[in-house]
Amino acid sequence: MTVVFCNSVNIYAGINGLEVGQAIVIAIILFLNNLLFLISMPQILNFIVSIPQLIGIIHCPIHRIPLINKKTNCLEPSNNHTLINYWLRIRSHLSELQLFRELMVLQCVTGALGLYIYHKQAS
Repeated sequence: MTVVFCNSVNIYAGINGLEVGQAIVIAIILFLNNLLFLISMPQILNFIVSIPQLIGIIHCPIHRIPLINKKTNCLEPSNNHTLINYWLRIRSHLSELQLFRELMVLQCVTGALGLYIYHKQAS
């Protein structure tokens, strides 16, 4: 489980700060092992959307990060199947900082939702 989890974090990362931010959010509540699944929903979702590339149905390059538009200095989605690229398809062109902020909000919201679900089940 730990190896899959670490690889999921690494696969989901790809922009400056995101991997560190995820690690901080996860480390805060890691002591509650039951929550690992609930707080790592972005990583799990990223793994699910990445399956076609990970098992070889679709070509999987070494780096699956978004493209940088040098004219606008914004990130654009590549043809790779990652949560970051899907987010960029929905949100359009974002700076790396804005993308980082939005994905960290997603990480924090899903972490908070995981805590909420955990405490509701414990009650």
